[in-house]
Amino acid sequence: MTNRKLYFRLCLFLAVTILVSSVMAFSVAEADQERGEAQVSPRSIYTCTLDFTVEPFYCDCEPPIELKWVDDDENRAVMKIDMENRWGVENVDLKMKVYFNKSPWGWVMNLGNSNTNNGAGGDSGTFSCDSEFDIRVIPGTGNPNTLSVYPNDYGGMINRPLLVVQDFFPTLSPPQDDLQAEFIVKDHHMSVDFLASWWPINAELNSEYLFRLNHEDEEGGPDWIYWLGVNRVVHPLDATVVVPIDQQRPTYRRGGGINKIEFTRTTWPPLEESEKEEAKLTN
Repeated sequence: MTNRKLYFRLCLFLAVTILVSSVMAFSVAEADQERGEAQVSPRSIYTCTLDFTVEPFYCDCEPPIELKWVDDDENRAVMKIDMENRWGVENVDLKMKVYFNKSPWGWVMNLGNSNTNNGAGGDSGTFSCDSEFDIRVIPGTGNPNTLSVYPNDYGGMINRPLLVVQDFFPTLSPPQDDLQAEFIVKDHHMSVDFLASWWPINAELNSEYLFRLNHEDEEGGPDWIYWLGVNRVVHPLDATVVVPIDQQRPTYRRGGGINKIEFTRTTWPPLEESEKEEAKLTN
């Protein structure tokens, strides 16, 4: 074999070796990247919208988020939000982007663990896990313009409410613009952040007595459900009146100010213990 042929075969062998190594390295890197993305990528995302700015109204929500009652003449609704998922309570969250008009009034918003939450804490004994928050604009009272967050029955009466945000809406008269706020709610947690640099209201709260999912409940049994009252409280009737939500018409604790809500319900893959510890250190 001539030196020229030997040199050619050696070059060909080296080229093939480099090519195979490159392909293998790329495949390994791609697999590592996919595994890394799987650790932070959600398992499922469900989105829907309730919109009172169109006539008569628009709602494309179906389970796990569903419309249980609506009055399109007065722009009021009750939503049932099912947070159940196979990966556990710590792996699901609810985000609500809420569009407020310039003139909120009365009982604007109420979200709670119980279908008989009616603002101001408690639910008349239906559930022990009955935490809630409400937004009220009622001049001349102790809540002229507030966001109030209340613990469930296991939190006792010591910290009722857990949080009060005074002057929740702009006090300018009239406000410059409609407002948008983002609420995030999950097991033991809630936060709110106004999406306007000129009105930097934000709050975050973590508590074992807040928005618990699927925990033991002395009165009503464990459940995965959140209930949302839009421009009203969830159960706006006398507490002694037992009426299914889809048959209710508000008799008190009504309000206005919400034009639209965009819902996002996200489930996440469970984290390993080592990843949980790492997340705690980086947060």
